Amino acid sequence: MVGAPGSGKSAFLHHVERGLTTAHLVRVRPLRCSRTAPYRDLGFLLPEYPEAGTPLHPALVSNVVLQRVRKDAGSRNVVLMIDDAEQLDALSSAVIGQLIQDRAVRALLTVTDPTRLDPSLLALWRSGSLDRTDLTALSFDQTWLLAEARLGAPLSREGVEALAEAAGGSPRTICSLMQDLVRRSVLTRRDDVWVLSGDVSQVGYDVDAVLAAGPALSAHQRDIVLLLALLGSAVWADLALLFDASDIDGLEAAGVLQVDSGRAPRVSLVSHALASVLADSVSAPDAERLYATLTDSAGALRDLRSDPARHVLWRLRAGRAVLPEQVGRVARALNDDGEYGRARALLALLGQARSSVTLTYYGLVAAVGLGHHEEASDLATALTAMEEQPERREMVDCRIECSRLQRLSSVPAAAAILEEETARITSWTLDAVVARDSTTVIELEQLQRRLRAARAELDAFEGRFRENLEALPLLVRLDPPETLGAEERRLQLTAQSLLLEARIATGQDGEGELARSLVRHVRYPGTSYRDADGALLRIELAYLFTGGRSDPGSWGPSPRATGWSWEHGSLAQLFEGLDLLARNRLPDAGAVLRPVVQQLRVTDPHGVLVVAAAALILCCEQEGSSQRMITRLPLADAGGSSWMVRGAARSYRAQSFSRRPSRSDIADKAHHAVADGPEPVRPDRERRAHLQEEPAGDTRLGALTNREREIALLASTGKANRDIARTVFLSVRTVEGHLYRVYSKIGISTRAELRAVLRPDDAR
Repeated sequence: MVGAPGSGKSAFLHHVERGLTTAHLVRVRPLRCSRTAPYRDLGFLLPEYPEAGTPLHPALVSNVVLQRVRKDAGSRNVVLMIDDAEQLDALSSAVIGQLIQDRAVRALLTVTDPTRLDPSLLALWRSGSLDRTDLTALSFDQTWLLAEARLGAPLSREGVEALAEAAGGSPRTICSLMQDLVRRSVLTRRDDVWVLSGDVSQVGYDVDAVLAAGPALSAHQRDIVLLLALLGSAVWADLALLFDASDIDGLEAAGVLQVDSGRAPRVSLVSHALASVLADSVSAPDAERLYATLTDSAGALRDLRSDPARHVLWRLRAGRAVLPEQVGRVARALNDDGEYGRARALLALLGQARSSVTLTYYGLVAAVGLGHHEEASDLATALTAMEEQPERREMVDCRIECSRLQRLSSVPAAAAILEEETARITSWTLDAVVARDSTTVIELEQLQRRLRAARAELDAFEGRFRENLEALPLLVRLDPPETLGAEERRLQLTAQSLLLEARIATGQDGEGELARSLVRHVRYPGTSYRDADGALLRIELAYLFTGGRSDPGSWGPSPRATGWSWEHGSLAQLFEGLDLLARNRLPDAGAVLRPVVQQLRVTDPHGVLVVAAAALILCCEQEGSSQRMITRLPLADAGGSSWMVRGAARSYRAQSFSRRPSRSDIADKAHHAVADGPEPVRPDRERRAHLQEEPAGDTRLGALTNREREIALLASTGKANRDIARTVFLSVRTVEGHLYRVYSKIGISTRAELRAVLRPDDAR
């Protein structure tokens, strides 16, 4: 049985062990530290085997082992249970292989990496003596289906992403984790959907839940887990200097740790989210004790110092001194990488973040990035009240971020902040010109350009694209990014994306040299994720709301594993829902948009709630439930949304109003109904004959919606889910969800039963 760490191999062995009550089970637990010791893994079956000297031939040892297990088994069959079989030493592998080949025993082996399995066991698989089964971790879509089935209602994409990252595809862990999140009110139900209401970094995970199928942690194993959570990863040899190798192997066998197969194997926790949360839960004494432990391993300490963010966070948790400049550099790097949650956690650990303009500014950036506007407003107020005078560049950064916050909070002072700062820079520039300080003049001119780009960003937010078409060409330079300085590259990324957005919004061509230059800036190694993602999201939203189509592949891969911001979370679902709506797939679009709207009511960093709500109302018109939805959605509040988003929302509202019947239409329908009279009642004999003509399966099929019936008919013809998805223009996950509901309503579990229920003419 082959599977990745955490895929459930060990849990399956425990399940088999509990179920095979009629066989004699022999559990073999190989350890990495014993691979060089002959027959060490079978030592419990060879009590008199000498520790020193020349090893006995495997044929002789296999006879001894066979006699021992047959004596213990009596008349029962012997089954060897071997977890992590690739850790077996060569001689033990040869003995086990001989016993299997002679059919003296049966065996169940779990393997993480088949390429590391002993050749004698691989040969048995190739010859057919061993069957192979691959246990793959649940995919993202499968995790989504499982979560919604257990919760009994739709779940937002943010909630699924939190589960998928933390559980590592293990069904048992997903289910136990969901229970914990619901209990802690991190997953909450809003109306008829589940949403992620808490910060992922504040979610508490129970290590025992991860190890539900394995042994409890010893004190040393707990230290290993916490150290790796704080360190990220370590070379196996370095970790073995600090802890007993058997403890490391035991955690790997339990699916908590994973070891890569490089030349210098590295050990890490299986789940990155679990590592992050465990690191956040480490107490100060534990953090200090584990930090002191690292002094015994120069390699592990070198790994820690190579990651400044982890190093600073660990020292803060341990109560050790950290310079504010170090914290500032790390917080800026985290914000640039889009790791706003980690930056916020870092500044919260420092405790006195609001005593410094620099750290308060980085906290403001993190709060705005997370969509925590109330927290950001408090930080902006603290910035204005500080007596500390920052450098000019830092002051401009603070004022631009405060203006962005005011804009997202629907405060009309956003433009006034930029105008006030522009006037101040102009005054300083005149003073520098009079003083003939050319260096200062150049610096201030660059700041003026940044303020003009910020003003253009505000103009785009308010829909003044014509002004940007006239003003931005004066800022844009199409020079290669490698020929520009860091500040100019950042300015060009903003200015070029704003100009391209204006062209798209006014119906002009979005291709050409400008688009190619923007792609070069996005792909340049020195470009931060934050700047690149903000620029590209601007373009993607412009295409989305103007009916155009971009080529996301041209932007290149995101530097983050989660992808660009519109490729995950509620934005990804919103894009999918609006695409379905454009194809007039209103029921499917409504199913996608419901969790989006409720999740955005929790936090809406991009200001798109208003368009998601308006689109959902349009979808509900067909179902006749729009009035119920209108009373629950904040349609009148478009605060914090751009002009383009508000325009799209108005368009969807207009379409929904046009679909509603007028009072005269309702009156005409009522008049005709009265004039025509009720449907005549059939005599009993005629009614019975009519019922006999109805097919037997209709009583169950009547519970299906039109979409479910369509997909059920396609499935009954033998089409695969992927083929059905292409036929009806849905995602595979949506098709699987429809089939799950079909099976539940009809009371079946296989496609063969589905074909038996459907009529032949329906199947055709």
